[in-house]
Order: sequence, then C-alpha cells, then structure tokens
Amino acid sequence: MSAFGLGSPWGTGSPWGAPHIGADWGCSVAQSGILAQSRGGNFADWMCAFGEEIGACLDVLTDIINGYSLEYAVGAQLDTLGAILGLPRSGLGDTRYRTFLLIQRDLLLAAASEDGNWTGTTENILTICRRFIGVASGDPIVALTAPPYAFTLNVPDVATVLEMRILISFLRQAIYLGVLGYVVFVAAGDSLWASDAVVVPNAGIWASASVVVPSAAEWSYVILIGD
Repeated sequence: MSAFGLGSPWGTGSPWGAPHIGADWGCSVAQSGILAQSRGGNFADWMCAFGEEIGACLDVLTDIINGYSLEYAVGAQLDTLGAILGLPRSGLGDTRYRTFLLIQRDLLLAAASEDGNWTGTTENILTICRRFIGVASGDPIVALTAPPYAFTLNVPDVATVLEMRILISFLRQAIYLGVLGYVVFVAAGDSLWASDAVVVPNAGIWASASVVVPSAAEWSYVILIGD
C-alpha cells in the first residue's frame, strides 16, 4: 500500500511505486514545498503546472507497467506475455490463462536462479498444485514421498483431462530428471466405484464395449511423471 493510494511494483522511480493519481496529485506535491508567503500566486501556479505534467506522466507509466504485468494484463497483453514465457493460450480464458502464466513464470525464474531455488521440492510442488486449483478449493492436496525420489500426488478439483495434462507439464518442468512420480486423477464426481455391501454416493455407471451406456462414468486413472 502506497502513502498515496494503491501502489505499483517497486522500481518505478518512487519509493512506494508510481501512484496512479495523476495531475492533481502532481500539483499538490509540487506546491507542498512552497513557502507559505508564496502560495496562491503566479509562482504557485507555475509549480503546479510542472507537477501536473509529472503526475500525468506517472499515470501513463503506471498504465504501461500494469498493461504488461501478469496480475493486470488482459487479452492480447496476456498473449504477448505468453509468447515471452513460452506458453501459448490454447483457447483458455484470461483468468485461467493468467494462473498458468504465473506458474510458468515462477518455474522459469527458479531455473534461472543462481542460488539453486529448485522448484521440485515437495513444498513447492504442493504450491504449484494449490495455485493451479485455486486457494478456494476446500479439498486437500496429498503428497506421499518414497526414497530415493519417488512420490504419489493426489490433486482434487481438476476439471478436465486437458487441465490435468497441463498441470503434469508444469510438474515435469519442476522436478529433476530421474524423479519418478504419479498423479491420481479423479475425472468426475460420479467416477467412484460402487459396492454390493454399502451405499456409495455418486457411484459411477459402468460402460460397455458392445453397446452405448448413457451417462457412463469416466473412471479415475493415474498419470506418470518422470522416468
């Protein structure tokens, strides 16, 4: 939070980011250092004119920064950022595409980091998965590790097979070569096995190889990661 309102990222020429408040703010700041006996005259108006130009320029700079910030970019701006990050849109809407670009950005930054901030740790893998499915999901992500580098990952609330494959592509970038893991993918709410002993809510309907079965379940399955 800036002293002047909502600030932009650091490094824009102001200690708290470039404030998006325009000419009026520039005039006010320019006049704040004028001695009391000089206020209200031509000199004050002259200083205000300089301040308005600066404030208007800061507004333009803020628009440029926000236009190519993953947090604010939309439409063609996200497509440009996706081209830079090497992740095409593939028909995704802005909100979902932005989430994927944020994950891709973090992976690329970690790979280029000199301090070896490897994204393949269990904690970071869980962070990638949580960002992928969203913080609003109430279901836990479960990771079980086995020596030396194997793991099992259970990720809930992934809507489609396509999205799961995108998540897998991120995880494959994050882990070291030779790590073996797999993800359990629950394809739909009705993909649960039924039972002849107890009632299973939302149990799936069996399909058939010989006839069409309406509303047949798409059963859960496992996707391998690594070698």
